[in-house]
Amino acid sequence: MNDKNSILTGIEAIKKNKLQEAEEIFTNLLIQNPLDPEINHFLGITFQLNNNLENALKYFQKATEINPNFAEAQKNLGNIFYRFGRIDEAEIAYLKSINLDPKLEEAKINLKIVLEQKKVVSWVSKNSRSVKKKNKISNINPYITERKVENNLLDELYKINTMELNETKDIRFGKGKCSSDLKLFEQNNKLIKLVADDISNIVKDVVNSEIYVVESFLNILQTNSGTKPHKHLVPFDKKNGLDKQKYSLTYYVSVGDQAVSEPGILKLYDPDEEILPSNGTLVIIPSGRTHSSSYNGKKDRVMIGVNFLALIK
Repeated sequence: MNDKNSILTGIEAIKKNKLQEAEEIFTNLLIQNPLDPEINHFLGITFQLNNNLENALKYFQKATEINPNFAEAQKNLGNIFYRFGRIDEAEIAYLKSINLDPKLEEAKINLKIVLEQKKVVSWVSKNSRSVKKKNKISNINPYITERKVENNLLDELYKINTMELNETKDIRFGKGKCSSDLKLFEQNNKLIKLVADDISNIVKDVVNSEIYVVESFLNILQTNSGTKPHKHLVPFDKKNGLDKQKYSLTYYVSVGDQAVSEPGILKLYDPDEEILPSNGTLVIIPSGRTHSSSYNGKKDRVMIGVNFLALIK
């Protein structure tokens, strides 16, 4: 089998999730072709899919050293830097990737995320004198309150741009819709801005601190949908010491059907706890606490989600 056919065989192994087989193929190819950027790149992809990030980084770096104009490898190098929380290096790699191939949408999206994270670092740095002891507000685990839902809020939320829930490729699953970005509170909509300001003020009172809204979004769950067990922390948070200052909020605008087998109970883990919200329920938990929810009602279940940082006084 020649090298080209071996590479194709390795790619097929990756597609079939036969990662050990793919690793062996590309490792053997690399012995004969150590300066081939594609082989280094595919070996990096194999390690990345196997969650071996150190080796993935090694081979993506090698691929871009051999061929600095390899746009896909630059993008994947940025992805690994991002997963390590090394956002400055991720930004450089994404910019190189986009300059080489402006059509790489993944690189554009991830670059926006990295630039938002740099804003967070700047905000924390400017306000760091206000931060004292960690775990000062650790009793918010969970914090539950009620906020009356405006009569026409549901109608206004349905007007924003959305995407299909199962296209997110994240912890959300099933039939439904969600906001097309993570900037719901920045919508040019008078009522949504009013709600955003009010929720922010509620949160500030709860944490006794100024806050930075990292993400705000809309989820519309329909029959047989929900979220798998997850946290709202990324490597960036821990690397920058923000994991104890980050909180996640869910505001239930409409809970849909609750006389069903899966009414959308908010399940919290470690320790296990269950919350069945009603219209207007607002729940805050530390972003590091694992949670999930499943829903099989016929009516839409509409929620606003917010991830935010607190300055602990």
